[in-house]
Order: sequence, then C-alpha cells, then structure tokens
Amino acid sequence: MAKVVVLGAGVMGSAFTMPLADNGHAVSLVGTHLDTDIIEEIHETRVHPRLRTRLRDSVAPYTYDRLGEVIRDADLVVIGVNSLGVDWAGEMLRPVLPEGTPLLFLTKGLAGDGERLHLLPHRLRMHLTPSQQQRTPLMAIGGPSIAGELAAERDTCVVITG
Repeated sequence: MAKVVVLGAGVMGSAFTMPLADNGHAVSLVGTHLDTDIIEEIHETRVHPRLRTRLRDSVAPYTYDRLGEVIRDADLVVIGVNSLGVDWAGEMLRPVLPEGTPLLFLTKGLAGDGERLHLLPHRLRMHLTPSQQQRTPLMAIGGPSIAGELAAERDTCVVITG
C-alpha cells in the first residue's frame, strides 16, 4: 500500500482518487485555496459537488493549509491542479515536498513566460529548491481519460511517462 497525496480537488484530481483507493492505497485529497467549498462538501456528504459522485470512504479530504502534515512520508504526489495553478502548486510544495518524492502530473498543457514555452512539469520544477529539482522524479499522464468516466468506473486507458 502506498501513501498518495493528490493536490487539487477539482474533477480530475478527485476522480483519480477512486482507482487509487480501489487498489488499496492510502489517499489524501488536498484542495487548493479555491477548493475549500469542495473539501467541505466531501467532509459532510462524501460527494464531490461537481462530479456528483461519492468518493471512497478511504479518501481523506484536507484543505491546502494542511499540506505540510499530509505530505510527510508520501510515496507519490499527484498534481491535479489546473494549468493556471501549476505555479501556485510549486510554491506550496517547495517548503514541504520531501526530496525524492515523485510527482505525477494529471495537469496537461504548456506555460509561456514571454520568451519560451515550458512543459507544465518543468514549470513547476522551477519553483522547487535546487536540491528538490535534482532529486524529484517527474511523471505525466496522457489520456484519453475523462474525469466523469473515471469516477463512474468506465473503462479508460492512460499512458504514464517519466
């Protein structure tokens, strides 16, 4: 059993907790600063308000201010924020991410800085300490996978690269 932290309680991050929990992993779902209402709803009803799906009882929901305590001893951190939240996620992870803990990106897309385009995993890495940058494995998921179908347990397929 692995300890997995999913950062981002939007539809895909939350849906991704389902197969993780079904496979016996200890899953913590950490909302962003924009996910407080979602986390509260999951605490109260276990139902994600946008997915309209009941999350597994073994998925533990947390607000972003508890990331530091939740991430200790994590075997994997899944980045489930949207593309505009990647910089925020990097800033949140820098002070608490244990060196060597792999990051798996559900977030897809590119980010520009006015001169260059960056892959989102590389963009987040820029926010980490030099030591974290060297020792943090990066992986990414490619679809086709739609959050609602994943939550409804329909067959889907993904490719993970790292």
